[in-house]
Amino acid sequence: MLKQVIAESGLTIKYVVAKAGYKTRASFYAHINNPDLPFSILEKYAGALKYDFSQDFPEMHPQKLEDPLPNYTTLKPKTIEEAVEQRNLWKEKYYELLEKHLKLIEQQGLVR
Repeated sequence: MLKQVIAESGLTIKYVVAKAGYKTRASFYAHINNPDLPFSILEKYAGALKYDFSQDFPEMHPQKLEDPLPNYTTLKPKTIEEAVEQRNLWKEKYYELLEKHLKLIEQQGLVR
């Protein structure tokens, strides 16, 4: 279910994993291969994906999916590692959007 929701979201696995608070894609693959994945882990992905898994698992509590308004003063990295991680997330998001943009241009026949 988790793999399908990510595929349908159009987001990269790397982006969703980082947004859910995990360090590597290996965590994601371990999670999708775990038949007894705890709801607490699924809830982290729900927040990252803005998807309510309680629709698929009625025994789960419904998720609150709204993001609070960002406080940009708290987004400042405290270490060089956090700064590099933030940069990599934004770079990944940029490439993802660039690819979507180029596909749209190709579909409209504006690029040969």
